[in-house]
Amino acid sequence: MNISHVLRGVEWQISTTKHILIYKAFGWNPPKFAHLPLLLNLNGTKLSKRQGDMSVEAIREGELFPNALVNFVTNFGGGFHDHQRTTTLHMYTMRDLIEKFDLSLVNENSCKVDPSHMKEFNRAELKRLMSSGTEEEVNGLVEMLRQHIVNKFPDRTLQIDNNYLKFVLDWSTDRIFKLEDLVDKEFSFIWVKPSSEDLARHPAESYAFLSNLIPLLISQSTFTRDSLATPLKQFSSEHSLEYSQLMKLLRTCLSGLKQGPSVGEMMEILGKENTIQRLRDVLEHRQGKASSSAAG
Repeated sequence: MNISHVLRGVEWQISTTKHILIYKAFGWNPPKFAHLPLLLNLNGTKLSKRQGDMSVEAIREGELFPNALVNFVTNFGGGFHDHQRTTTLHMYTMRDLIEKFDLSLVNENSCKVDPSHMKEFNRAELKRLMSSGTEEEVNGLVEMLRQHIVNKFPDRTLQIDNNYLKFVLDWSTDRIFKLEDLVDKEFSFIWVKPSSEDLARHPAESYAFLSNLIPLLISQSTFTRDSLATPLKQFSSEHSLEYSQLMKLLRTCLSGLKQGPSVGEMMEILGKENTIQRLRDVLEHRQGKASSSAAG
């Protein structure tokens, strides 16, 4: 049959004699059998591809990258000189694993693994793809993210051009475990603008400061969380506006959220152009509301 080696779980070891006899009965040379230790749950039971959140269906639905799953398994099973679990995960491609594999290094004893660690491998794989993946792989991530956004916010005007999606993906690799996390409520500001109901949490006149803040932001040559901190604090002081209140109002203007990333971080990820445009939209919206009320 031209089979040289059979690698299987240690639970098959008891059947090896029978299998060798079958080979000989057909006049075939039996292969070399290697019986591998098992990956176990934390309670000592065998890890199964059909169990709950470790089932094949659950892994697919959970958006686990195939290479993340492979690295999760090989990280605990041994077989590699430098493939050990550390505080910083290094992800190997399939080609890397094939080249590095050494059967003599496979663990001799079964190993308990924590399935919850898979999300860490998924995050590490996302980082690898964004930093050193092929153009095709990165474009694939962009399309997957775009589909999540469209499905989550079907009735909203969205900014989902390729460059913006790639920028968000680069920003998010230390903040998410899977692409779907980017459409959770705390990150919704990235894709959609605050609603009228969100803005109505504050009186229309409380947004008057925007007419002075927008020119200040336009003048900023750099637009990062750190570079914006001092100008915003100076602005609040010069306009007798408590800094905490300024941050609360800006958070509403930019996201409509009450909690989430810091305001400076929001402004950085949205970028200068988007941030200023959102503030202009709020100012125009609230001025329109105030005019309507006065006319009424």
